[in-house]
Amino acid sequence: MPSLSPVKYEAPADKLRAAFEAVYGSTFLKALDFYLSLESDGGARSCLFSMVMERPRKAYEGLIKFFKTESAVRVLWETVLAKVAPNKAFELTSRLLEALRNDDREGALKFFSEIPDPHPL
Repeated sequence: MPSLSPVKYEAPADKLRAAFEAVYGSTFLKALDFYLSLESDGGARSCLFSMVMERPRKAYEGLIKFFKTESAVRVLWETVLAKVAPNKAFELTSRLLEALRNDDREGALKFFSEIPDPHPL
């Protein structure tokens, strides 16, 4: 299993965070993070992106519980990803949901590596 390098995933996570804020407002992601932290083992503070990378199935279960259906979770991700990767939003969402459902940490990490660089050379 690949080691989690915070620096490697910092830029994509920042880009996704900014997209969440642009689409859903500045407090939505904070509220979702808080809910997911309550759903995680022992109520430890956690954020959506770290849960997706470290415990994909737990992130999936928390998102399904919060939004009630996978269709709603799909809309959430497709809407955000349309801001950061407009031509790949559907494809990235499909692969992310598959990785989350299957507790595929490698697939979840690959998702973050496929987010376009916010500062291309």
